[in-house]
Amino acid sequence: MQAVTVDELTEINFTPNRLFNIMRKLKNSLAAGPDGFPPLFFKKLASSLADPLSMLFKHIFRCETLPSIWKHAYVTPIFKKGKSCLVENYRPISLTSVVCKLFEGVIKLDLVNYLAANNLITSDQHGFMSKRSTCTNLLECLNDWTLTMRDGYSTRVAYIDFARAFDSVCHSKLIYKISMLGVSGSLLAVLRSYLENRTQQVKIENTLSSTAKITSGVPQGSVLGPILFVIYINDLGNIFSDSIKSKFFADDAKLYSEIKSNADYDQFQENLNKLSNWAETWQLGISIKKCFTMDVKTNNNLKTIHCNTVNDVELNAVELIRDLGVIVDSKLKFSTHIAKIASTAKQRSALLFRAFLTREPQHLITAYKSYILPLVEYCSPVWSPHSVQNILLLESVQRSYTKRIPGLQYMSYNARLNFLNLTSLELRRLHIDLLFCYKLLNGHISGSPANYGLTLSNRKSRGNSYKLTINVSRIDARKHFFASRICEPWNSLPDDVVLEKSVKSFKRQLFYIDFNKFLIFKSEHE
Repeated sequence: MQAVTVDELTEINFTPNRLFNIMRKLKNSLAAGPDGFPPLFFKKLASSLADPLSMLFKHIFRCETLPSIWKHAYVTPIFKKGKSCLVENYRPISLTSVVCKLFEGVIKLDLVNYLAANNLITSDQHGFMSKRSTCTNLLECLNDWTLTMRDGYSTRVAYIDFARAFDSVCHSKLIYKISMLGVSGSLLAVLRSYLENRTQQVKIENTLSSTAKITSGVPQGSVLGPILFVIYINDLGNIFSDSIKSKFFADDAKLYSEIKSNADYDQFQENLNKLSNWAETWQLGISIKKCFTMDVKTNNNLKTIHCNTVNDVELNAVELIRDLGVIVDSKLKFSTHIAKIASTAKQRSALLFRAFLTREPQHLITAYKSYILPLVEYCSPVWSPHSVQNILLLESVQRSYTKRIPGLQYMSYNARLNFLNLTSLELRRLHIDLLFCYKLLNGHISGSPANYGLTLSNRKSRGNSYKLTINVSRIDARKHFFASRICEPWNSLPDDVVLEKSVKSFKRQLFYIDFNKFLIFKSEHE
């Protein structure tokens, strides 16, 4: 790993205004850490505490040593699923000092700005990075995969799972990587102190275990922990050959390559060997049982028999996999994912009606928007359905929920939507697609539009100022991919809408436009 040639980051600007803004954004519901001060205390007294905390943090930064109480954590086990008697079925949640989180928050602001300004974090990393998300990660992958399918080839994808990745980070090697990015002086010394001599205790109700030392890993429950891990894994994508593409979301990694011949499988294996060597060098174990390969292909592709290995252990080949919360299948049809979220949404709807005593429409709709809509719309630009069957299946979630509201059961679906000030789920998904496109073209989402398959048209005689080029494909996966299906609706927008100055105003304008010609589902029919 080579050092970067940019201006070094050595100091942090602990201004009262910065601290005030951070304190005002603290969540009321969070618990206090080992020092006993809850977030609500700082939030309520933000204006009074900003100045003294600014002076305190400047003094601590100059001393280059953090107080020991800041490096202590209470770990609370939270049950996940399975048998409650098994330790592995609990997720550890760390409670750390809120004062230290404020200190970290200011450091994170300057550190992230420094990394972004100098392009020091790979664009393939979508986790914990501004203007990137699970949706951007998946859409960039799907753009590559559907183009390969259009050309008649398959894509070999390897999903890599690092075992206890956040807990396995070697502190000395992390400090080395931070220094190679140009972080030095007092800031580097403070970060070293931040990582060293950390301790924790398990807390169950009012009972504490004995104190244990933490010898590795980025601090859980901290503000800096995620960005430090991103720095640690940042150079992984650089070790692969040009034929391999990689995408990351924190510790979730996937590698993929276009397969045209048997030689491509061999080269793919060579890059997996490079991955194994990198993981061994940087002391990140690979959980091979949780690693998989999948061949993204059309129905015309023959089934491959080439298997890949990691550390001489054969990886399981699958036809579908849960990728960042979305069930992705080898044909990119997403029918399994749609059926799953529709089923889960209906179960959750039934639970809401059993759990809520009130039958007031406004309260039931608030619950619906809070617990059901996020489920059926998560990453919808990735999997938005095109078949009538799947569109109606998703619409049935909202149809059945609204019909259970007292007084509305005899209304038509369209009348219920008007009464409740709702729109069809299909129209909502189209609005989400258009909003994503607007953000991408206006720089609110990181990366070039070309990474998502979008190209601005050179023909400006008709349409709006950001008219998109329409590319025709005979392959369904590409034909109904985000970059293909969004072009006609986007090009139909008037110029004054696409030129809106803010996301909020653009979103508001969408509700005044008739998109019926782009919709399969017609809400006026019950």
